[in-house]
Amino acid sequence: MTVDREILSSFLTDNGAEKGTVDDLMTELEPFYVMAELGRYSLVKAEEIDPQEVVDAYTLATSRKITRVEFVSLSRPFPKPGWMSQKVYEDSLWDSLWDSLWDSLGDSLGASLGASLWASLGASLWDSLWDSLGDSLGASLGASLWDSLGDSLGDSLGASLGASFWDSLGASLSYLVGFHLTDDADKATLVRPFIRILTKCIPFGEKSDEEGVLLVLVA
Repeated sequence: MTVDREILSSFLTDNGAEKGTVDDLMTELEPFYVMAELGRYSLVKAEEIDPQEVVDAYTLATSRKITRVEFVSLSRPFPKPGWMSQKVYEDSLWDSLWDSLWDSLGDSLGASLGASLWASLGASLWDSLWDSLGDSLGASLGASLWDSLGDSLGDSLGASLGASFWDSLGASLSYLVGFHLTDDADKATLVRPFIRILTKCIPFGEKSDEEGVLLVLVA
């Protein structure tokens, strides 16, 4: 799968970002470009991840208190009850995860990181940033994520969950890009550890029935 790093780097330099800043950012994003080119989102196994690292990164980015991480393996993530039809299963899982994602992770990222960035950039430049990131990386990385999920979950459910996870992943990447564009090193420091976490696993929401427990997708 082809990606075009130049689209994003040119957007940044055209809007006043220093070359050194752009180079540093592109280095941070390189693991995602590689996954997009390979057409696979490279999750690792739970035993290869330090749960405390995930907790610390998530808390730093969202300001939410997390006490425990629960890993969900892509090899058997959400077993379907035998009595439930495939369509009902897919619809209910989609609705549940969508609500979980935005009620905890998506909203928290926006509240803790997005508000100041949107104010600094303005609506027009924010839209242009999102479009440039999507054209350069987002579409290909999203497809890689959907394909990886689809292999385990089936095309329909994999695509649905991929769209849900991408809302979190895409927003996180856009915040990192935006803070480099506004030269806000302090805010970039808040999101950077979470971006590193996303190169190997995907936090996708907190358990609705158990406060402070973060669900994380792994291989």
